[in-house]
Amino acid sequence: STTRTSAPTIPLPRFLFLWVYTFGMYEIYWIYQMWRVLKREGKLSVNPILRTFFAVIFFPSLCFQVKK
Repeated sequence: STTRTSAPTIPLPRFLFLWVYTFGMYEIYWIYQMWRVLKREGKLSVNPILRTFFAVIFFPSLCFQVKK
C-alpha cells in the first residue's frame, strides 16, 4: 500500500487565487513547504531551501514524491 504525504492541501481555486494575488510568490512558498514536509516525514534527505531555489530542476521530482 502507498502512503501519502500528510502535507496540508488547499483547493485549486484557492491556490490559484493566492498565486495571482501574490504574483507567483505563493508557489515558491508551497514548494518549500512540500519539501519540508517530505524531509520531516523522513521520506527524503534533502535541503528544502536548495530544492526550492532550484525548483525548475526539482519540480518533477517533487510532484512524483507528493503523488506517492
